[in-house]
Amino acid sequence: MDSFLEFKPRIEGNPPRLPPVALVSFALLLVALLIVARGISDVSLGLEAFLLAAMAIGGAVVGWSLALTQMGMGLAFLVSLLAGVVGMLFMVGQIGDKFAAMVGSLVEMAGPLWRSVVAAEVPDWSPVAETAALLARAVSVVTGRGVHWLTTWIRGEPSFDPVAAALIWSLLIWSVAAWAGWIYGRHHRTLIALLPASVLMISTFAYLGADSGPVIWLLAVLLILLALARHTLLRKEWLRRKVKFSERIWQGIGGWALIVSVALVALAAALQNVSLEDFLRAPRTLSDEQEALRETVTDALGLRDQRFERQRAVMDKLRAPGLPRQQLIGSGPELSEKIVMEVRDLPGDTSGPISGRFYLRSTTYDVYTSRGWMTSETDVKGYAAGERIRPESRPGYRSVLQEISVVGELGPLVYAAGPLVSADREFLVQWRGESDDFGAILLEGDESYRSQSLILDLTADELKAADQSYPDWVSPHYLELPRTLPDRVFVLARNLTANEATPYDRARAIERYLRAFPYTLDLDLPPAGQDVVDYFLFDLQKGYCDYYASSMVVLARASGLPARLVVGYIAERYDEDLQAYVISEAEAHSWAEIYFPGYGWIEFEPTGGREPVYRLEETDGLASSSSSATADERDLDGSASGLEVGGELGISWILLALPVAIVGAAALYWERLRYRGFSAEQVSVDLYVAMRRPAGSRSRSTMGIPRLSLRRFLGLRSRLREKGTRTSRRLS
Repeated sequence: MDSFLEFKPRIEGNPPRLPPVALVSFALLLVALLIVARGISDVSLGLEAFLLAAMAIGGAVVGWSLALTQMGMGLAFLVSLLAGVVGMLFMVGQIGDKFAAMVGSLVEMAGPLWRSVVAAEVPDWSPVAETAALLARAVSVVTGRGVHWLTTWIRGEPSFDPVAAALIWSLLIWSVAAWAGWIYGRHHRTLIALLPASVLMISTFAYLGADSGPVIWLLAVLLILLALARHTLLRKEWLRRKVKFSERIWQGIGGWALIVSVALVALAAALQNVSLEDFLRAPRTLSDEQEALRETVTDALGLRDQRFERQRAVMDKLRAPGLPRQQLIGSGPELSEKIVMEVRDLPGDTSGPISGRFYLRSTTYDVYTSRGWMTSETDVKGYAAGERIRPESRPGYRSVLQEISVVGELGPLVYAAGPLVSADREFLVQWRGESDDFGAILLEGDESYRSQSLILDLTADELKAADQSYPDWVSPHYLELPRTLPDRVFVLARNLTANEATPYDRARAIERYLRAFPYTLDLDLPPAGQDVVDYFLFDLQKGYCDYYASSMVVLARASGLPARLVVGYIAERYDEDLQAYVISEAEAHSWAEIYFPGYGWIEFEPTGGREPVYRLEETDGLASSSSSATADERDLDGSASGLEVGGELGISWILLALPVAIVGAAALYWERLRYRGFSAEQVSVDLYVAMRRPAGSRSRSTMGIPRLSLRRFLGLRSRLREKGTRTSRRLS
């Protein structure tokens, strides 16, 4: 079995070296795989090009390196797949720090281990066991998320998980790259080597209707590789026939192949911009110019086009701004100690009083625009005084009644501690959809009104155990992000949440990260054209509540958690004399809410300097956010639930080993197909060649088998065959 990588003859004193054409071909192979990786990252949400490029290069190098050995195809693919899984876990699963901690604990055990051997004592392996448990749990969580995504996809209820998506795409890119490196290095078959990668890219682009530019560049590189591959085959034939030729002829072939490829790429790029519809629309060009001239004349004369006026009402609804001007991100709000309202807790017929700090919400926003927030289209519905817009009883909530005494200029917005249920005045509610309200306004302003609402009464353990099946009106709408959002935001979101088992744990991880940023109002305007969240996370790294809340919503969505921005006030100052919460302009606030199936929207406090939202842990009665334990310490005590480590650890490892078994079986079947139709002589010669080491090896044996010349090997085989024939005749 000839390898494409034929070593040049070794000159005495010099090691064998690769021919230049082999190095150029390998470089072009990497370019083709990088085009595939970049193309897929461009059309995938949250997949940065660096991750897929690293997996492509790593897979190709591993496949190419294995092609240089005498390793069989089955074993080679098992090795490459295992290497890909390890690389995938390090890059996507963020297990590097835990692996380093385990290695460090093993190194630190060297001294105690030696002392225990000398003293004949049993060493303390608990530090190693703890770090190994952390590593095993991290691997289990990452693979468990892949298992969860796979099971929901099989049930027909797919949900977006950036970690699972990164795992799948990384493994796919690694597999096609390893195949390309192996086939091209061992057999020098260009089309077969790049066929899986090409099919993966072309099918993805065809399904999404993406621009075909990367596909054209892939074909250009493929043409150059075909030319060099043809030269290599001809070179072998010339050497066999002892034909004289220049060793630099491949440079001319490569140059002409490059020129032809670039010309074909330019032609294909030009043709894809030519549309038959352009020719069919040509007769209408004159009428369009006449229409433009008519509009210019009517504008100059002050005439109004009645066709436009008839559509104005519809257009006004579509163009109505959904975000109040004072909430646009750009500059810090003007804070003041001026009192704007007083809130009194009324017992009434509700299920309990308000206690401690709480949030007074007014409006919610669902569309992030890279420069701020707005709301999608809403429908307005009127309600009578006391009429309920949602049930007053709900699992995990309790109903409360509050009296809002307006002191300042608040406008007609209705404020409530949690989701609004009703008000004692006539009011309007703007609905985005089912159970999704933008906000409410009073029909007639008053100095005071009463509002009934729902306050969360859940523990952290209940939220950890929440289902992950989101209703249609939540997902994918509340996962949408601008296509212009930089890749590093997605990478940060994935790195923060990769080892968190449940959506609640992921939300808390994001919240903890943001709360470490200092709070300040002394800010400059964001640079023009830069995403606000990207600017806050990587450049500014300080700010006020709008920055924190916006960043948490964006990071949550990038992590696969439906989230929205909420605007209102925070009530935390209780006046004993007034028997009311006193709220000033300084308490104007924005926060994030994340949706949990079965419970609804749950608030989180990412703003540094503000007290976090406390939720009791059922297991120990401590507030999760006030615990000083680190993430690793929480991992050790096993408090995380949801995708339980013990419950899905076996399934995760089984599914992790399943592709290895499938590839191994396919490789063994491929080996059987290779020898189908071979004669005994052909099989024996092929096995003999496979057992020999590559040229340049100084070893006198391979796998314990002495090296024989081909003539002696064939003679030995002939004598054994004759002896077997005589034995069979004697037995018959």
